[in-house]
Amino acid sequence: MNHPALPDGALDLAQDPAAVLAALATLRHRDAPTHGGRVLSYVYDPGVPELDALAGDAARAMQPVNGLDPTTFGSVAALERDVVAFARDLLGGDADTVGTVTSGGTESCLLAVQSARDMWLAARGLRPGEARPRLVAPVTVHAAFGYSTQMRPESVAEFRFPGGAAWTS
Repeated sequence: MNHPALPDGALDLAQDPAAVLAALATLRHRDAPTHGGRVLSYVYDPGVPELDALAGDAARAMQPVNGLDPTTFGSVAALERDVVAFARDLLGGDADTVGTVTSGGTESCLLAVQSARDMWLAARGLRPGEARPRLVAPVTVHAAFGYSTQMRPESVAEFRFPGGAAWTS
């Protein structure tokens, strides 16, 4: 089977494994450091080499697992139950407390807005579509909060304020 040629400089996966790893190391060399606390919002460096090694081993153990289907991969459901139970206990929840584990920032923000909307409506005895709560946030809020109002504008209104001294209490 003929495949089109890769553009110049592209990573050629037909190379031997050592060449692929060397090419990745070259690419990583240009990245911000992942240890030392210089990219706090993107990387968590525990500062404990043994814990870093354990996290790497755990990631490799779970790498082939697809978190989208906990019915096929029961380990995903078990880990989610453990994390939710830990958070419930830590934050003083009760037997009615539920939760979910998300894949990251945007999904977490979308679900946070949906949960807040649903709680707001339930507290007023309303259902989605019967009222439109407002998300009030500074202009510096993560873009995903805006996405949540743009995806279903009939569901949640958005109000962004500029911040600064006039907006502090």
